[in-house]
Amino acid sequence: MKKLIAVAAATLALAGGVGAAIMATTSTVPVTVTVPYTVGDQSGNVVVTKDVEVPIETVTVTVTEPPTTTTEPPPPDVCPNIDGVQSTVPDGMIVDANGNCVTPPPPPPGDNVIRVNQRYTCNGPVNLDLVKVTVDDSHVVTPAVQIASGCTGRIGRIEIDNANGDGIHIGAFAHDLTIGGGYVRSPLGGCTLCGPLHVDGIQVMGGQRITMNNLEVSYLDATNSALYINQGSGGQDRPTDVVCDGCTFRRQPSRNRVVRIGDSLRSGIRNSTVYWCGTGPSCDAPTAAAIWFNGLQTDPVNENNTLLLAS
Repeated sequence: MKKLIAVAAATLALAGGVGAAIMATTSTVPVTVTVPYTVGDQSGNVVVTKDVEVPIETVTVTVTEPPTTTTEPPPPDVCPNIDGVQSTVPDGMIVDANGNCVTPPPPPPGDNVIRVNQRYTCNGPVNLDLVKVTVDDSHVVTPAVQIASGCTGRIGRIEIDNANGDGIHIGAFAHDLTIGGGYVRSPLGGCTLCGPLHVDGIQVMGGQRITMNNLEVSYLDATNSALYINQGSGGQDRPTDVVCDGCTFRRQPSRNRVVRIGDSLRSGIRNSTVYWCGTGPSCDAPTAAAIWFNGLQTDPVNENNTLLLAS
């Protein structure tokens, strides 16, 4: 009598999808065959190996794959121009998520403040290395820099190029502020509002204990003065101890009263240089004066200043 022992390998196939059928098939596998024998009075087993076909099963199971993730491509380096045609990005602009050219937002507040055609207003404590404002748009309301109520602290350097009116206004209740240096300028013939408006390089209408050091104030088209210190019409705060030290002041060569000091207390200029027209008949001021007082000042500061004829 023969005994057959077969051991078959099964193959498991995995595929995506749901509910696939089980399919039967066959495969050739090696098997072991044990054959008993008797020779005379000797009995035993003979073990042989041969290939036989046996059924196997192919099973389809569901495999859950992770969701596909996509990364948005970076904005293109082109954007529509006014006619909707793709063009390269203009200087000073960026491309937004919709592919449009836009002006980047201003930088966050920090040690430097940079403004273009936008006024800077100080109305609280500051500790700034630089305030730089450029105005060349006639629609921007002046002044370029407003030192307002509550402004106090330090501005290391201030740089103003304004073609549209006053450079700096110092208003009521600003206090204990130091400006370390810099310039306030308006180009000759470039100030679009300097004709119809009362324009000053620096106009001080209030403030307490404010010191400006080493400022160059060149306001050639100024219709009033390069520096004007006089309490504002509201009478809220009389300028007190407001001084420009080591400064330089210019108007057009034909203009006098370059610095005007009015209703104020212990305010004015020291160690400074004033360029003026002199006493000639071509000078516009009825009273020839480089530094002019209106009679309302108390203990004005006019110390160690140099007057030079403008050319």
